[in-house]
Amino acid sequence: MRKIKVSKVRKNKMKKSQIGLEYLLTIGILLVLLMFTANISMKNSRDSVKIQQAQAAIDKISANAGALYNMNTGSYKVIKVRLPKYSRLWVNSTDEGNLLVFNYKVFGTIVGIEKVVGFDIETIATDDLGIYETFKIEKIEDDVAGIDKIIIRRII
Repeated sequence: MRKIKVSKVRKNKMKKSQIGLEYLLTIGILLVLLMFTANISMKNSRDSVKIQQAQAAIDKISANAGALYNMNTGSYKVIKVRLPKYSRLWVNSTDEGNLLVFNYKVFGTIVGIEKVVGFDIETIATDDLGIYETFKIEKIEDDVAGIDKIIIRRII
């Protein structure tokens, strides 16, 4: 039989331990990188969902407002819309026409989507909107100006 020196056995165990520790460190670093990458991609996907929700909301509101504008005075429609959190809907008058502006927050930054409408429009009580909101879109005649106007009012 062959005799093995104690020092060689110890060296082999230390090499195996070192290789095992290196594998653990490598796997740990890879997991940290994977978690970091997954976190970034999740934030980006949440942003794109908010953008899609905002675009769908303003499209639905402006389409219904446009359809009502072609109807008789006094016509109205009640719609339900899913919105991103911390939203605000308002109107801005410009040289090109009236802009229906929809603002919402993405990680503390305010982002806006604008939609040009070819008629007079006004918003009432459309600040600090929740996730699910109900709006009444109504066509009225403005007594002062003598023109038809669309009113978008949040139903609370």
